Amino acid sequence: MAVYRILVSGTVGYFTDFEKAREVLKSKPKSPFHTVSLIKADEIGYFNPIDSVNVSVSDHSLRKLTSEEIDGLSELYVTYTPTINSGMFELYLDDYSYLKNEFEIGDYNRWDSFFKHLGSIRKTYSLYMMFNYVVGDNYDDESFEEVIEYLDEESRYTYSDVKLNELIEQKDMNFIDYLSNQTDKKLRLAFDMAKIYLALMKD
Repeated sequence: MAVYRILVSGTVGYFTDFEKAREVLKSKPKSPFHTVSLIKADEIGYFNPIDSVNVSVSDHSLRKLTSEEIDGLSELYVTYTPTINSGMFELYLDDYSYLKNEFEIGDYNRWDSFFKHLGSIRKTYSLYMMFNYVVGDNYDDESFEEVIEYLDEESRYTYSDVKLNELIEQKDMNFIDYLSNQTDKKLRLAFDMAKIYLALMKD
């Protein structure tokens, strides 16, 4: 799957028609952004740029999308992460692709056998987060409460479902906190299970 992306300050748009993307971007002359990018989904469902053109200095067009590339774009999911200077929009095929992308592929597949019977990754994401952090290299024997405090920041983000061929304002996007999807009891069990796993691996 592939799509064209344009950026305007605090705004992103995903288009299936290059000329429409160019037209919308050129209608925003005060925007510091002048590039239409062609982005394509990888095996997880994260969209990476593969080509681009600066429409303020070039009449060059990007290649047309194929019907196969467009057909799979029904549930697109965009996230927004604030940065020091502005912010970053990232596009995924759906929220499942976003959650899976948060893990190294090896880690996700390794812990999947522990949690998949408890429900979808949308429901169990915070359990994966807890277990993955405790058994990872960054864990420094913090208490359960300290890990919760850290993960509380990591599990929050801003997102929106995507309407193609329209601009999406960052201020209109939704906020979600996956840590709140699980009870303290289950999060503590995942913490304790990770500690047991560490102890077993050391023996």
